[in-house]
Amino acid sequence: MRTPLVAAVSDVSIGYGSPQVPRLLESLSEHYAPARGFMLEPDQSERPPLAMNAWSFELKRVHTSVSHYVRSGTIEYLVHCARELNERRPDVVVVSSSLTLPVLFKLRYRPRLVIYYMLESLSYYEGGGAWQRFMLDTNRAASEMIDLIISPEENRARLDVERARMHGPRVAIMVNAVNPRTPDREPVPASERNGRLLVSGTIQRGMTLAEYYLRPEIASIPIDMYGLIEGPDKHDLRAQFLAGEGQVCYRGYVPGRELALLRRHYSYSLITWADTSEHLRYACPNKFFEAIADGVPPIVTPHPQCRSIVDRYDCGIVMRDWSYSAFRDALYEAWDLLGTPRYAQMVQNCRHAAHTELNWDSAFAKVAAGLPSLS
Repeated sequence: MRTPLVAAVSDVSIGYGSPQVPRLLESLSEHYAPARGFMLEPDQSERPPLAMNAWSFELKRVHTSVSHYVRSGTIEYLVHCARELNERRPDVVVVSSSLTLPVLFKLRYRPRLVIYYMLESLSYYEGGGAWQRFMLDTNRAASEMIDLIISPEENRARLDVERARMHGPRVAIMVNAVNPRTPDREPVPASERNGRLLVSGTIQRGMTLAEYYLRPEIASIPIDMYGLIEGPDKHDLRAQFLAGEGQVCYRGYVPGRELALLRRHYSYSLITWADTSEHLRYACPNKFFEAIADGVPPIVTPHPQCRSIVDRYDCGIVMRDWSYSAFRDALYEAWDLLGTPRYAQMVQNCRHAAHTELNWDSAFAKVAAGLPSLS
């Protein structure tokens, strides 16, 4: 009898962002044991390959003549991935974005199970040009090829399923918590933290409110920033951070596993996204859940999912709105709480939230209950 195969087609080089995709591939392979898993990933030059033994599945990096985000590079990547899938004919196929979704149209067979891990908001493609319309039309045309849609946020799922007219597939909500229920190590005690605030991920003026960190009132707060500086003025923004004379320090870009080792020593994790569009309003940042899992209270802009979780578990600080004054006041409040019983309780509440609900085991169990048999 043939050993089942589970495949995932990623839209990013793994190990730096979107940890849900490799985590889902591992869980599906375990669920359908003795299934073997393999992942196809694009070759992003700014994200060098990680050690091959970092994962429990086979990982294949696909080189393209230009970036896979350039239209010709996208086509080249998809053609290569479709060729690989048609040769190996996996029983389960996972696609993780609108960019990788077209690979389904190139398959010469019907997988037993097709999962669309809808990590992005489709609102990004509304009202755009020809490429955006193509992406939205692709989602609508792919509905009959998909068996299960997984979304990280219930508001986005409700809006995007309707937007894509995907009324046939089953829909499951899995928050972006990839940590296990039982952690590998306990959080660093509240009294032993480094007294600094962590910023990690995309750093961009406007979208992640990077300009707030350059204000003189913030310079006295010790903040370390890790991630890629993006946006049309990224070179100027980088120069401003590197030239700063206060305690806000840009530390560069590190892989996710290295960042995880650093994060647990911080006193807070700052997660700031703007509210300028639907996909930002209903943001569900990985860094928010990673911080809670490590017992690092988040300071977060008031996105519905983030606010709901912080309010339910009392495990962080939610800004009252997206203004600079709300940002400043939240940081000052956080700073004043350091070393107090209130801060220590927030650290404990983070661990309670991660053990009770915000973990991969709990999230995947809800999905696994509805998965079909491959026998």
